[in-house]
Amino acid sequence: MKINNATSVYFAGVAPKYSYKGFEIKPINTDPKENFRQVTDAISATQNSPLLGKGLNGATYPFQWEGRDLVVKKYFPHGENPGAYEREFETLDTLYWKRVKSKGIQQGEFAFKTPEGDEYLVTSRVKGQKPDYIKNKFNRENLSCLLQLFSKLDNRRRIAFGDEYPYECLMHYDLAGGNITIDENSAGIIDFEYLECEDLDWHYKKGKEDFPDANCNFSDVGCFPSNLRGFEYRTLVPYLMKLDKEEASKLFDDYLASKSYYHYIKSFKGTDTEADEEIRRKEYSHYMVLNSPNDDIKKAEAIKMQIARFMYIQSRYKNHGKHKINVKEIHEYLDNALFFFMEKANDPQNNEYEQIYYEDGLELMKKWRGLHSWMEEQFQNPDIRNNFFISSLHGDKQKEISDIIYDSMEDWKQYTYKKDFAGVVYDDDKKQVTGYYRGGGAPL
Repeated sequence: MKINNATSVYFAGVAPKYSYKGFEIKPINTDPKENFRQVTDAISATQNSPLLGKGLNGATYPFQWEGRDLVVKKYFPHGENPGAYEREFETLDTLYWKRVKSKGIQQGEFAFKTPEGDEYLVTSRVKGQKPDYIKNKFNRENLSCLLQLFSKLDNRRRIAFGDEYPYECLMHYDLAGGNITIDENSAGIIDFEYLECEDLDWHYKKGKEDFPDANCNFSDVGCFPSNLRGFEYRTLVPYLMKLDKEEASKLFDDYLASKSYYHYIKSFKGTDTEADEEIRRKEYSHYMVLNSPNDDIKKAEAIKMQIARFMYIQSRYKNHGKHKINVKEIHEYLDNALFFFMEKANDPQNNEYEQIYYEDGLELMKKWRGLHSWMEEQFQNPDIRNNFFISSLHGDKQKEISDIIYDSMEDWKQYTYKKDFAGVVYDDDKKQVTGYYRGGGAPL
């Protein structure tokens, strides 16, 4: 649920928007009118500096001003997403208004439009490069730094000043690897075009209903959206799957250690309301369980990441003519996961923290299973009955995160395919696989 925050009515930057020498200027953290050469130098950087990156809507270039490392983005005249310039400016203005500041979080400086209609955005430059499993690897230090940044975005804060206003968090809905930067000891988050303010009070009430508004961004405590979950299914899962078993297992353990501390930080956030007490108790339980996880806890974490990844791929490709999803296989995977959490939640050997952890996991599986029900309705349509599952994985074989973290899931390996297999054709009458497809849709 998106909140119409103050930036939709007011402007929160250091100065109001204005026109100067035919330029439309939008200050955020900096007002370039104090030295207009900052604008002309930014334009020159797009003509003379090396390209940093190129996306659907524009290209970015390094830009130095008075000893500061900045980035200038020039938007394409006919970009993939109309309105990207306005949207990205408004989200960075929201970060300014919400006082979300960190060296690891991209900050907006100012935006401007030339008399000819060209659009530019100047931002801080976040240290590091995008993750790469060969050239720029995740480690415990940069993962820990990254999760602290997620905590800043996930922190509960009032929508506006005053106790009468509900709580919100800030959700970055595009935490793909290209929007994350890391080096050996630090991490950063960039490209806030798809930032949204989420009403946590609304999410809490919906989470208590029998049929909540489910999505793949649910947090581990079940009620709220989570930047951490978005990072897991967009970046961490495909990254882990490219590693060999030994390296993936070590990184997975390092990640769970960082995630434990993330829950510890969140266990101290909130007010004295009954809802916050409940959430803090859950957060603390997750911290305790992940602090020294056993094999079942690791399995549970892998399951949650895998299913969130399934949900994301399904939502992305559901209307794509070439890429359709094998609904039956995801259905079976979800049912196995639901059974696992049900069994663990009823284990009399659980301690207090494990009991809360597995009950939270069970509630999450129920919500995701409900979200998946519309896939079953799709599957009744004979036109899409024989679908194939798209995987983003690479290597000697396509594999699940579950298969590379531990050895105890032999019974789940029915979901792995040979090299280059994107998925299978399932004959509903014969109840068996009748063919295979490559990623592009061509039969093997």
